[in-house]
Amino acid sequence: MGGQSSKSFVPETLLEQSLRSLEAEIETLRAFPAMVEWRDGARVRPKEFMFRAMHPALRFAESIRVSIPGQDEEEQAEVISMEHGETVLRFGNFDRPVLSNVRLEWENEFVPRKTRDEIVGLSKQQEWVDRISVLGLEQGASKDEESSTRPQEDPALPQQDSSSPVVLDAMLNEAQQAAIKASLTQPCIYLWGPPGTGKTATLGHIVARSLAQGDRVLLVSNTNRAVDVVFKSACVAMERNQVSIQPNRLTRFGDPVLEDDQVLELAFSTQLEQVQAQRRDQVQNEIQLFERATKAKEALDRVAKGKKPSSSVQLEWDLVQEALKPYGDLDQLEELIDESIYTRERTEFRRKSLVATTLAKVSTSELFRQHEFDVLVVDEASMANIPQLLVAASHAKKRIVIAGDPMQLPPISVAEEPEARAFMELDIFSLVSGAKTSSALFDWHDQHPERTYFFDQQYRMRDRLAKVISSVFYDGRLRTNTADSNVRSEQTDSTLPVDTPPATIINTESRDPYVIQEEGARGFRPINPVHADAVSQTILKILQKGWTPHDIGVIVPFRHVANQLMKRWAQEGLGDVEVGTIHTFQGREKPIILFDTVMSGDRSSSKGERHYTVRPLDETKNENPLHVQRLLNVACSRAKEELLIFADMRHIRKLYHDKTLGMLITRLSQVGEA
Repeated sequence: MGGQSSKSFVPETLLEQSLRSLEAEIETLRAFPAMVEWRDGARVRPKEFMFRAMHPALRFAESIRVSIPGQDEEEQAEVISMEHGETVLRFGNFDRPVLSNVRLEWENEFVPRKTRDEIVGLSKQQEWVDRISVLGLEQGASKDEESSTRPQEDPALPQQDSSSPVVLDAMLNEAQQAAIKASLTQPCIYLWGPPGTGKTATLGHIVARSLAQGDRVLLVSNTNRAVDVVFKSACVAMERNQVSIQPNRLTRFGDPVLEDDQVLELAFSTQLEQVQAQRRDQVQNEIQLFERATKAKEALDRVAKGKKPSSSVQLEWDLVQEALKPYGDLDQLEELIDESIYTRERTEFRRKSLVATTLAKVSTSELFRQHEFDVLVVDEASMANIPQLLVAASHAKKRIVIAGDPMQLPPISVAEEPEARAFMELDIFSLVSGAKTSSALFDWHDQHPERTYFFDQQYRMRDRLAKVISSVFYDGRLRTNTADSNVRSEQTDSTLPVDTPPATIINTESRDPYVIQEEGARGFRPINPVHADAVSQTILKILQKGWTPHDIGVIVPFRHVANQLMKRWAQEGLGDVEVGTIHTFQGREKPIILFDTVMSGDRSSSKGERHYTVRPLDETKNENPLHVQRLLNVACSRAKEELLIFADMRHIRKLYHDKTLGMLITRLSQVGEA
């Protein structure tokens, strides 16, 4: 049967759990220093550098200030990935080949502390608790339908004719259309969008249609990059749906990282500067008078005590005094100029019909306090921690749209207290459904067909590969829309033959692979030399077929293996091939993905070869079996054209035959033979 019913979703209890868990998170973070110096940053992508160092508290910093020797101005940085002793940072401007030395400074527990303060406020206000309750899918009339309680419109906002028709994009499939319609009436819907199913585009349409009927929309996600992408999608959808709202009513609040002119122009800071520049022109005469009066006053102040000022100084001061009379005095003139030029952020913020930002900003910025929106749209909600999601939900007066894929990676926590960490790493889909398996998630979906929407058509992977991903991770419900040309690679030179299998299992059993432990390393750090050779040889063969290094992604379960491969390939001329862990590739895609399972029999022990499973690949070693399913799903669903898995089948048969990894490899091998 499905997971827990909505009756077990108790806002008051969740607020209490959030407070306890945030306190534990803060306590752990306070043990970390708030400044580090790192060396030898390796450029991995434009403006992105990898450091062989890690600081867990960085993940929770709202902003990271970076000092670089030889550079006068500080940089701002954002954490792209952090795992297994390595961190990738993205800088605002710095993009040289090498970054030899940096100093990073931040406020350690700023985001969880601010989130905790918001939760404290929520717990005292019954109205906000009622708003949160809709996340549990409690039954009730749509808030849109309760006209008597519809809030009074803000005269500062543009008014749209809610009865005017909105052009429906003909490219939308049935599930997408149903989700859009429900988003305009239901108090809360859950949108489950696997990779390549058009989730981001659909959210853009939901935002556009909400704006068209006069709603104010808060659009949020977990990272700045994700916010930029979904915000851009909303802008495109507004054009396609012919929603006429002035650009100055739309804003990207926070720090955009996407190199997109439209997103950058709609940044809130840019908009403020433009308004201030316009108002500065309007009071240019007053500014000139203020500057003149200031100089005259300074001239008087320089006159020594007991001496009369020169006739020219005195004359200038008298003239200035006369000119100041309509304004009062110099201080009053300065106050007038300030009020005219420096628009109050809150006033300008209230003008916005659409605000796109991160969940962290909603919890930390004073502009959101006591500020309401009609609709909240959450993208990548499966990666959001519950406390921040509750804070965001409290700002929605009418409707909430929760979008994500519970079969992708969940939130991350550093709390040392087990119960707190488990709660902070719980995603909203698992919380509301109570599910710990993919089948239980689908049971929950089936029980709430009017509030949960599964996008069952994918447009990215080749059909035979998608069928395996569907059968193992999505209950066989995911299918390929073959009518869309995007299912195939956009390449037109037939780099990949039509008869090339979408999935290939490279069985290394005949090569007698083995695992040894990295010398001098602490903890579990396996190395498989045979697999490393096999992966390198396969990459060379792929390149000989006409693919470029940027078309290839190599995924491994362990960060130290990725490090070793990067070093090796830098020497072999393959340094442009991207390699990383499953977490590194979350939310990304490549035409060809090579997934190395790494594990074989361990020959490091003097007692002979030992075979054992590892936590990232064995659901029986995880409290929540979904964790492994999510990892394997992300690893395999990054491939648009071809997936190659390197596996020692002797090891797989011995230990994983009845586990998700074994089932996945078996079905993929059948696809390759078809």
